[in-house]
Amino acid sequence: MKKTILALMATATIVACSKSDEDKAIKEEIPKVTSDTFSATIKDGFTGENGEELILHKNLKNIVVGDYIPYNLTIKEKETSSEGNYVLIPTKTSDKNHQSLQVDYEMYLENDKGEKEKVGWPHIELRKAGKYKFYIKPLVPGTFKIPFILLKKHEGKKTEQTTFSTINFNVVKITLIENILTITRPDSKYNGFKVYYDHYFQVDDGDEETDIYLSPKEKATQTFTIKYSNDVPNFFGNLKVGEKHIFKDHFCNCPFANITIIQKREGEEELRIEYLNIPVEKREEEQIKRRNKLNGE
Repeated sequence: MKKTILALMATATIVACSKSDEDKAIKEEIPKVTSDTFSATIKDGFTGENGEELILHKNLKNIVVGDYIPYNLTIKEKETSSEGNYVLIPTKTSDKNHQSLQVDYEMYLENDKGEKEKVGWPHIELRKAGKYKFYIKPLVPGTFKIPFILLKKHEGKKTEQTTFSTINFNVVKITLIENILTITRPDSKYNGFKVYYDHYFQVDDGDEETDIYLSPKEKATQTFTIKYSNDVPNFFGNLKVGEKHIFKDHFCNCPFANITIIQKREGEEELRIEYLNIPVEKREEEQIKRRNKLNGE
């Protein structure tokens, strides 16, 4: 359950809870800084310079917990005489918006071999100006706003410091379970057992009052559709964040499913979010586990 905001100050409450901008997909602006000797930008790695899709069916709208969100950092020196090394530092300016490294998220830097190396220290050391690729891996659902500082050093001493605008994105946690229910029957038609398959579906967008991506205000509708990889009928319904949706007695045995969520608000364009290849967790009741063990399965 999300933490509620006490309405002690009307102005503060409106700012914290207003959903006219924040509960839509966060539009990623390209953070850019300029100093006397260098300029730098951070851009997400999902789209190219002209808005073209670089990673098929993946973007800042459909991030789930555990994804690696790619970012490209470009640093340009204004003069060769001002060369130095750099340090990129994620900072925490608030207890909100999931700004705690190693608690809310992890960071990875891509090495020369294209491999992801986890950042253990709370900063990334960069040898010189150039192009670098790093990743943010969210560990929890929520609305993220992470500020970054870029330091420039010369001969080990700090010469300049600049602050980027925040990197913004939304993250959800999707739980999709196929539960195998076994009921003992007295007749021999089913060899003493009858097996049912129930499906559980739940979406969480975070527990804080600022985590509002899939928690629309009044006069908004939100629906979902679950499509499996075979001939199983689609599941659909009205979506409420944090609520468990149950679909009874459907055999599937599918490893993955695609989920579409649609938000509609009066007088606004609908927001359609596609989550592809969501893994289906398999669970069994203890009864059938004991039976399998007896049968040597």
